Amino acid sequence: MGRFCTNCGAELKDNADICLSCGSKTHANEFNGTWSNQTRELVAAHNIEETIEIVLKAVSDIKSFKVKKVDSEEHIIYVNVRMSMFSWGERLTVYLNKMDDNKTQLSFNSKSKLGTEIAANSKNKKNIEKLINAINQYI
Repeated sequence: MGRFCTNCGAELKDNADICLSCGSKTHANEFNGTWSNQTRELVAAHNIEETIEIVLKAVSDIKSFKVKKVDSEEHIIYVNVRMSMFSWGERLTVYLNKMDDNKTQLSFNSKSKLGTEIAANSKNKKNIEKLINAINQYI
């Protein structure tokens, strides 16, 4: 499954730093592939505005998650995950890309705040799965 530009909707090349169609920056550099970093994608059959509301509702359903910031221009939702006995907390980022008027691609990235925790890889994977499960309650 390809990624799409958040500005113009064009399909992006793998690991592209900019969109070849419109020149907008992408977020490929944030998915750096370190051992404490996990990513996953999902497609929602909703427009981008509805999908943002669904993600915000799903985040509010999870006690240990809290929305830090919503960038409505770039269509990015930043989420903080509380500290646990396995980590010092994580940063979960949701990138939303408009595929068409009624379809939105969601890209999830979870990484530990320190990046040094031994259990970070499985914790980040669980964060993404937890959020996707909560989102699936609404889509």
